[in-house]
Amino acid sequence: MKLIKQITFFTLLSLVMMSFSQCASTKKLESETTLDIKEVFYKEWSNPARYTGSGMNLYVIVPSDFNQEITLDSVYFRNKQVKLEYAKENVYVGKFETEKNKPQDIVMSSDPKAEYGNAFPKINKLFPFELKEDECVISYKEGKKTKYVKLPNIKKRQAKSTLDHRM
Repeated sequence: MKLIKQITFFTLLSLVMMSFSQCASTKKLESETTLDIKEVFYKEWSNPARYTGSGMNLYVIVPSDFNQEITLDSVYFRNKQVKLEYAKENVYVGKFETEKNKPQDIVMSSDPKAEYGNAFPKINKLFPFELKEDECVISYKEGKKTKYVKLPNIKKRQAKSTLDHRM
């Protein structure tokens, strides 16, 4: 009986500790930030060749006197997360691929061997933020600390050409 009580106690203690560890891994948005951003917008693109891909690029424009102690890291937008890349002077880009223009080669058969080459379905990880369609979160590093800021009113712009996504 004593052994059962000990096992029950340690099981409950483990469950409580695991629930607290989940709280520690939650990403916290900054209420006030020193991050200075001039503009954020996105452009959708699609390659005209069949099955060659499509996506959307999110552009983050920073002022010319951008604080050099801050490093832009990633962007969270529409339930996806990508790294921000330095594109050119004062412009960072997050490149999101979409499934719109990709081939869907799936073999459906009663013979399991015929379905061997099918790709596994993509499972979305739990997204750390609740965002509206026109909101994004940018993660950045200030010193050694990673911070997160939510930006509203992300507007769509038209791409100038089908090759505009390479920027």
